Amino acid sequence: MSWVDVKVAADTGRARMTLEHTAIIEDHWNQFGPGAVGVGWDLAVMGLARHLATGAPADHATSGVDLASAKERSERTIAYYRGEIPPDTAHPGTGS
Repeated sequence: MSWVDVKVAADTGRARMTLEHTAIIEDHWNQFGPGAVGVGWDLAVMGLARHLATGAPADHATSGVDLASAKERSERTIAYYRGEIPPDTAHPGTGS
């Protein structure tokens, strides 16, 4: 379960959107990273922000983890949504 709070407010003649996504960190998060709480909407908002600021398409974000770990989590998330791995598959490096 997670919670999303979105606010839009005037800011010096512009609009400022603030989105806060709160989720409980647990094993599912460790296995899938940010994809554990759903994929798509968060990257859509980031892509919109970048496009509005620069006109360019957005790159993939790593959410503060090293690139190799972000790529690993991304690949597991894609495999999960394709039905290639079950959701209870142990994440690497834990011994479980």
